Amino acid sequence: MSFLDELSKRLRKERAVRDREDVQAFAFWCRGANLRYLKECYEQRIKKGFGDEATLRLGRGLVFHIAPANIPMMAAYTMAAGFLAGNSNLVRISQRSYEQSRDFLQLLEDLLKEGRNQEIRDMVRFVLYDSEEEDKTEWCSSVCDVRVIWGGDDTVQKVRTFPLKPSAGELTFPH
Repeated sequence: MSFLDELSKRLRKERAVRDREDVQAFAFWCRGANLRYLKECYEQRIKKGFGDEATLRLGRGLVFHIAPANIPMMAAYTMAAGFLAGNSNLVRISQRSYEQSRDFLQLLEDLLKEGRNQEIRDMVRFVLYDSEEEDKTEWCSSVCDVRVIWGGDDTVQKVRTFPLKPSAGELTFPH
């Protein structure tokens, strides 16, 4: 949570992204006060009997996220959600959305390079390739513990042709 709060602070100050509403919305969402609120909501669910920490813990291992090309900052949200749930995250970004994501990714990379963030750095990777490079999607799918697919129905169907490990799960967000 402290890492995401620091990312939020830097995003709100950084001139290159200060005027980007989508980046600022993400920065507002991942600020410390909001994350503490979300944590409190999670703890309240446990207290009300909607499970216990063992059953509500979501971390599964390596999550391969396929972010939508038409909403560049969704890559940040999906990474943050996976990270907060205790997962390592491999986030695929389309070359179509890279230009809009570049400044955010550079700022994130700079923060991850700082020594105190080494453990977090090992839990977050972004990869850039086009959907036509199916061999990369197939390989990432074969090694992940969870695959998260954002996109249209056709995208979800196409990615589902790539097998997962027998123990792996999948979460989709189609149209």
